[in-house]
Amino acid sequence: MMETISDLAALPVQSSDPVRVIRTNARLQHVTEDSFYFSGQPARLAMAYISPHNDFQATVSALQRLAGRTTLIATMTAGELCTQGGPTREPLYNDTRSSWDDVVIQLFSPEMVEAVSVHTIALGEGASSGAPADVRVEQIQAQLSRVALPFVINPQNTLAITLIDGLAKAENYFAEALYKAEIFPCTFIGGSSGGMLDFRETALFDGRRVVRNHAVLAFIKLAPDFAFSIFKTQNFVNTGRSFIVTEADAGSRLVRSVLDRQSVTVVNILDTLAALMSCRKEKVLEALEDYTFALSIEGELYIRSVSGIDVEQGVVSFYADINVGDELFLLKSKDFNETTRSDLRTFLRNKPQPVGAILNDCILRRLNNANHLRELDGMWPVPAAGFSCFGEFFGINMNQTLTAAVFFRLEEGQVFQDEFIDFFPIYYGRCS
Repeated sequence: MMETISDLAALPVQSSDPVRVIRTNARLQHVTEDSFYFSGQPARLAMAYISPHNDFQATVSALQRLAGRTTLIATMTAGELCTQGGPTREPLYNDTRSSWDDVVIQLFSPEMVEAVSVHTIALGEGASSGAPADVRVEQIQAQLSRVALPFVINPQNTLAITLIDGLAKAENYFAEALYKAEIFPCTFIGGSSGGMLDFRETALFDGRRVVRNHAVLAFIKLAPDFAFSIFKTQNFVNTGRSFIVTEADAGSRLVRSVLDRQSVTVVNILDTLAALMSCRKEKVLEALEDYTFALSIEGELYIRSVSGIDVEQGVVSFYADINVGDELFLLKSKDFNETTRSDLRTFLRNKPQPVGAILNDCILRRLNNANHLRELDGMWPVPAAGFSCFGEFFGINMNQTLTAAVFFRLEEGQVFQDEFIDFFPIYYGRCS
């Protein structure tokens, strides 16, 4: 495994920061037990983002020995993101062009996080098990209904960091079960665990054991002097052109037929896409290079990315569930750097001092914008870390999106005003 000098040096830390980011390697060089302390107190939570080239079990075992009393959770990645914040020459996107061995650790102080409660939910054996969708939803719902938190949920100070097995194809089952349970009125934000792009292996760590085909939920209650909100960005614009799905298999994420609006007849999806893109069916995938698709819920776009096209079988596969009746809108890409920076500037406007962020960034953003990743260096003004994931979760599953839980320090008596937090019941209702 390749190492560079920057790989071996933990980024500098200010003791007053309530969020700390450390970049190290598979040997955890320069990481000690002291790394998990803030002013003599153990960190309340540590999140580890681990390269798929590392021995996941060995890495989390070594981290757990160092973490001591700190609650530790971890995910395998398809790449890591980290920054100490502010102007820096360090890349936000860690290099993944070779067999990298990065480990990024994100720590949260007891000053900011009042309490953490971690829970593990079995997702079943995946689409190949043959279990009906309603059975899988019921099984997940039953587990969620048994979750008992040691604190009362307040949507203004409580969020659930949500890590879902990225190969289980269970994000939509989990979301449906979550809303049917009707006991968690808070934000669920996170991503699907990553791995190498052969899509053979992924893993999560829940603080006790390495798990697969599971979701790991870390419910976080913030201290009174802190607040959070959710940042969401995607570099696409809606073309306004759409079609309605009439034949799909949610388990395998395949779509075969759609409703043709002009003839009001059911046609093969490739015929519709060929007409949309003004090309032959054999050229549809190539024509879609700068495009993607999305659901629109009350004007908010939730991307559904194409994973492949089988012209002979006449089917299109997606990286997220598609259901009969879904209306898919065609989106066109726009400038990656300017869109992301502009969206962040707008998000931070009129907000208190940010102190940290958890980043969930679709692997397709990394792959499709490989020549522009360095343009985002220095964008985050605070310590931020996260991973390139196999899908993002913000109430529901999506693709080609960056979602981030951003934390803020409040002055004495300051009231945090934020559209998402203030109108959370409305956002919650949209997803459910």
